[in-house]
Amino acid sequence: QDHTIIFKGMQKEYPNTIYLYIEERKTVAAMQWLGILYTLDREGVVMEESTSTTPPAGMPVITGFRVSNINVGQGLPVRSEKQMDAYREIMEELELQMYQSQVAEINLADPIYLIMVEGVTVRLGDASYMQAKIGAVRTDMAYLRQLGKTSGILDVTIPEDAKYMPEN
Repeated sequence: QDHTIIFKGMQKEYPNTIYLYIEERKTVAAMQWLGILYTLDREGVVMEESTSTTPPAGMPVITGFRVSNINVGQGLPVRSEKQMDAYREIMEELELQMYQSQVAEINLADPIYLIMVEGVTVRLGDASYMQAKIGAVRTDMAYLRQLGKTSGILDVTIPEDAKYMPEN
């Protein structure tokens, strides 16, 4: 019944012991809809709602989702399953590469893009090759930080051929 935990399995030890295996859901992103701030886990389950306008620190804000109705404890009802798949891919890869805290915003409109905490916009294109794209972002952003770049566009739609375009 508790949406903050995931049931992983059960083991019975007769005559009178049962072991339940669970995992706690972690909040990884925030989004605003109709003036309410919602927090999400990496699968897109709505963890909580708040009237605060300030998203939690170190968490990307999700934009571009086309939703119809939001209920705490349920999966985010998006009109496009493709958007939810892209969200899951991006969140999983950011977690695996320990890079969530560097992303300020994830826009899931078409094409998908990120806004980094420094202010650089990163074009991802679609949800394909996400491991390579996030890896390219990590590498290229480290270089751009050394150069002191805080704006412009980094295009990693083709991860092995990333391009940086400064703002005019």
